[in-house]
Amino acid sequence: MLFNKLFHSEYFNIHYEPENKELVELLSGVLLAEINRIMKFFKLTELKSPKEIFLYAKTEEYAKHISRYVTQYQDWMVADTYDGNIHILSLDGCRSTNAHKKMEQDAYAKIIIHEFVHACQQEINPNAYGCQWFWEALATNLSGQVYADIPVLCDKEQLMFYYESLPDQYPISYHIGKYMLEKYSHEKLLEYVYEPEKLREDVEEILRAVKETSE
Repeated sequence: MLFNKLFHSEYFNIHYEPENKELVELLSGVLLAEINRIMKFFKLTELKSPKEIFLYAKTEEYAKHISRYVTQYQDWMVADTYDGNIHILSLDGCRSTNAHKKMEQDAYAKIIIHEFVHACQQEINPNAYGCQWFWEALATNLSGQVYADIPVLCDKEQLMFYYESLPDQYPISYHIGKYMLEKYSHEKLLEYVYEPEKLREDVEEILRAVKETSE
């Protein structure tokens, strides 16, 4: 039976298999160190309920889970919050894939922070319509993940409604998010989180400004 062990804390519970006990220590330590910073960014003083985290030992188990939410599983997929909980593949599981076979522990730790950012944003606004790129922009930057800057060549429609089809979607989000975190006030970013219709209205202007900085 999967997940027959449980790590409990005030803000999250980790469900895991016995072979992942040491990994739970890593993930729980990282989260406990970062939770206050992430929640403060979103101005959250509490969560509606502790976040449930499911840690998968084997790639096949995680692939079976995520296949309910994506058209086709790809081996770069190792974590998600599709059902409102956090699901993440073990470090050994990540290393068993072609996409992540050289993954270091530090990079792995940032994945759980990335997913916790998503979970906090979902506390405020679970609807990502036209805004998935922004969710990833915040998650990549707030988790400390770093992607090489690349030209942002997509237009508004592609970014908003065909994001998952974009090549280099995460580097694009990272690059836009880095610009927004440097140029926009914290209050403006939170306005976009709490009132996504304003973000949708401003996408074209944001893209134009980002593209100008790349020229």
